Amino acid sequence: MTSRLTAAMEEAYASAPSNVVILHTLELNHASFSSPIRIVTGDEGLTAGELVALTLETGQTRNFTAMAFDVIPPGYDDDGPIPGRIRIDGVSGMLIPYLEDAAVSAGSISVTYRGYRSDARFEPGDVISGLKRKRVEVTATSVESEVGFDEVGQQAFPRVTYDIDSYPALFLGS
Repeated sequence: MTSRLTAAMEEAYASAPSNVVILHTLELNHASFSSPIRIVTGDEGLTAGELVALTLETGQTRNFTAMAFDVIPPGYDDDGPIPGRIRIDGVSGMLIPYLEDAAVSAGSISVTYRGYRSDARFEPGDVISGLKRKRVEVTATSVESEVGFDEVGQQAFPRVTYDIDSYPALFLGS
């Protein structure tokens, strides 16, 4: 398996330099949103609502809004894929209108997680895209949801397409 981390991010995770923190970002998108919602956390020097300019993997610079949230990216173990978790606090002001629009529209909210070193905001060191929000729980002050990849749960087992050329016995009565 190849690593999705940059060398700089691997170093930060391995050595935990005291002058470097990991900035965790989420990009939430849905067909009903006029533009994606981008939020950032991880640096204690950030104040809620502050805009932080970060460069995406595409080379474009975008503003992320500082907001309190916790994220556990999805993973896997011997039993298969493990869904990730997202908890966003203080959602009443900024996110509730977007979440209400998404709730009455078709489709799920797509999520992209990016991790940045605080001293290297010009490229993400970790990117997980293609995630979908599932099992959402909303309270007056926070939103918590499970995130994962849709296609993992919908893949054929054992990753084979049962067609007439490969399995003619399955189609004898047709």
